[in-house]
Amino acid sequence: LSAFFALLSPLPLVYANLRFGRWWAWAAAITNTIWVAVAAGPTSAGVYVAAVLTVGLVLPELMRQKVSLQRTWAWTLGALSLASL
Repeated sequence: LSAFFALLSPLPLVYANLRFGRWWAWAAAITNTIWVAVAAGPTSAGVYVAAVLTVGLVLPELMRQKVSLQRTWAWTLGALSLASL
């Protein structure tokens, strides 16, 4: 069940970025990272940044620039791959 929720976890950041703008998305990302670090430790915060924030911040930027769907997913997957190194 947690794998299912892990796939949905970037969606609030995507929504915040598209609806309220970049500033609110970054504020939410920093706040969420602090909460994860406090609740689960710095290692979990690093995993959160690599897995959730990368998708949650890159995907809406590409959508806002009207990049094609295939390129949007390719760039997002590439950013996710680089962040996981």
